[in-house]
Amino acid sequence: MSQVHEILKKFDEFETSMKMHLAKVDPILIVDLLLRQKKEPNNKNPIYTLEVFIKPNQNTDEIRNRIIKETGMVPAFYDAGTHIVVAHKINFDMLKMTQIQIRTCQILLISLCRHPPPYHLLLPQVLLDLRM
Repeated sequence: MSQVHEILKKFDEFETSMKMHLAKVDPILIVDLLLRQKKEPNNKNPIYTLEVFIKPNQNTDEIRNRIIKETGMVPAFYDAGTHIVVAHKINFDMLKMTQIQIRTCQILLISLCRHPPPYHLLLPQVLLDLRM
């Protein structure tokens, strides 16, 4: 097995695992969180700005209060309460809980609260190029 083939095989396994355990979470967020925890082991809860798309007709006051209670941050709601934007510290347990407890459609990364600019954005393109 070539080294590139082995990398692609492991990446496919990783993608399968992400889809199984954190299906509604942006893969770029998962990869960045993993890389940050590895690079900065003392920072287990880095700050991100997230977009969370939720199913319609949920109690937004209850969701707002839950977010404030659990993160200390006040979320903004848009699009008739189906779109939440909030910046706060996150970890994998919080992402898993969010996609289960709130009727979530998708959790997306908006921005990272760090410098230099995120190098991980190149990762999907590099892997795509390797597959061709």
